[in-house]
Amino acid sequence: AGDVVRRDGAARSVAASRLAGDAADIAVRTRAVQTIFESGSLEEVMPILQQYGVTYVVVGNVERATYPPAGLQKFDTGPLIPVFSTGQTIIYRMPPNLQPDVTGVAQ
Repeated sequence: AGDVVRRDGAARSVAASRLAGDAADIAVRTRAVQTIFESGSLEEVMPILQQYGVTYVVVGNVERATYPPAGLQKFDTGPLIPVFSTGQTIIYRMPPNLQPDVTGVAQ
């Protein structure tokens, strides 16, 4: 019975540790998304997009209701390429030369 308690306790400890790690990772990614859509600076945003291997950025009604106009308008200044637009939604694509390859290194 003692072994079961220890294994169970160890499993809970490992699970709690993983959850804490996941929560920290989620917080980091949430801040990255906020920076991507709130910053008015492409110089600040492009390395984040490359770090996460982003190929497309969607600016739609949710983004327009959530983030400041200056944070969204920067996408119109390049180097992202608008590839689709309907109503208030625009989808931008990272240029191929700025997309990471499968090794995570920009081409």
